[in-house]
Amino acid sequence: MDSDYVLDKMHLDFLTDRRYDYELWRVNALGEKKTIIQVSDASIDFSDAAKLEFSLPATWNLSIQPSDGWLPADVKLLIDGCCAVGALLILGCAYLLVKVIRQKKELQKAAYTDPDSGLLNREGFCYYVDRSRHMQSSAAVTLLYIQLHNFHRLCRNVSRQEVLIYLHSIRDSLQERFSLDSIAARLSDEEIAVAIFEDTQNEKAMEQIEDFILQLFWKKKFHGKKEFVEPKSCIIRSTANQTTAEELLKNAVMRLNELYDLQTEDRAEADK
Repeated sequence: MDSDYVLDKMHLDFLTDRRYDYELWRVNALGEKKTIIQVSDASIDFSDAAKLEFSLPATWNLSIQPSDGWLPADVKLLIDGCCAVGALLILGCAYLLVKVIRQKKELQKAAYTDPDSGLLNREGFCYYVDRSRHMQSSAAVTLLYIQLHNFHRLCRNVSRQEVLIYLHSIRDSLQERFSLDSIAARLSDEEIAVAIFEDTQNEKAMEQIEDFILQLFWKKKFHGKKEFVEPKSCIIRSTANQTTAEELLKNAVMRLNELYDLQTEDRAEADK
């Protein structure tokens, strides 16, 4: 069949008159080589064009696409603008989400912190100890529980600034003597607790604990009379994962009371 005759009957100029680009092509019998029969513009990429296949009986292919693309320029601009706005909205939402999460953490931290000492309060101590024991493979924990006897009476005779200096010294001493994964708290005005997640049944660890307790002694002199803050302490060890921090604190209070009662009985016996 005469190819010129076929091209004339196809009226391909009809496509160009209506702002369509086209490429008429065929491949050889082995499907190895593409031969372009006629094209409206050789510089155009027809990879996204609509394709039509017909037999003459040889198989020819016609690729057609709008000269301005499948989407008009104003539609493309609108889509690009919507995508840009959408991206900005996503970034804005992500920023707000991060900000909300950060503020929530800050509020939680404030709710879990004793404002005078900068240590955790009782609620924060229980939360972080239980969380740490849950996250760690080992549930072993040593609880150092301390009561600051006579703290209230001494505070009535000193300035608030002196009290804050004393409390901050406790925090600094904790940071110097215990590992970073230890959790310390001021449970109440006269209670300090430290959860230690490492072996404390050795001489060095016990020396560190004893040295810290000694740092808690606070002596002042009023009207020729000495007043002391005297720390009373006990140690509770637990390997049971189901034991909560609150239960450990209750056990520590009971243990310290037992030790205090024993000491009282010993003094009574010694006075006889």
